[in-house]
Amino acid sequence: MAFEYEGEDLEIVLNGVYLLEALNVISNKMVKFSFKDENSSCLITEEGNDDCKLIVMPMRLWKI
Repeated sequence: MAFEYEGEDLEIVLNGVYLLEALNVISNKMVKFSFKDENSSCLITEEGNDDCKLIVMPMRLWKI
């Protein structure tokens, strides 16, 4: 998977099942992931389709 990233470094964990479910409804191979910060939702949009907006919430991992 190739990607381009702009902004500060983030360490974020997304549930793989939810992420794949979101990506499976998108027909375009170009998607955009938008993050505000590590604790905010991830907005997934399809390139060229302003009507397609999907949200995946990050998982919180407890550091021991």
